[in-house]
Amino acid sequence: ITAAFADTMATEVGMLSESQPKSIISFKNIEKGQSGGVSTLGYLGVFISALILWFGVVTFSFFFSNLFRGYINYTELFVIVLSSAMVGSTLDSIVGTLLQAQYKCRVCKKVIETKIHCGTSAIRLRGYSFINNDIVNVLATLSGVATSYVIFKMW
Repeated sequence: ITAAFADTMATEVGMLSESQPKSIISFKNIEKGQSGGVSTLGYLGVFISALILWFGVVTFSFFFSNLFRGYINYTELFVIVLSSAMVGSTLDSIVGTLLQAQYKCRVCKKVIETKIHCGTSAIRLRGYSFINNDIVNVLATLSGVATSYVIFKMW
């Protein structure tokens, strides 16, 4: 949940930035909303998402303190939540840039993530046609799970 929420927040908050996002691989300017773009404001969105989820758990555990007494270390929980958010959203950008299929619409000339746009088939520019945004999101979410588990076990 943390990785998925972080990715969404990074995109939505990052879109508010006045500056162009940078490619996470080449560090060149890319269009807002394009896969693989990162910005300082986007990473602030990641931090905010982790804070919201952490605060939700803290609030929930306060109301049900008799169930969780002695089981939750709030500092550890924040480190786990923030780490899985950072890893998940960053991996989403990396996989989106390197592996996700990117197409160019034959009609409007926009770079897109779907095979069909403006009622016609698009030209594949890069990536694998079987790796779409849904696959990238699953991989990013799983990386958040793995990160949480590893940090929890190491703590």
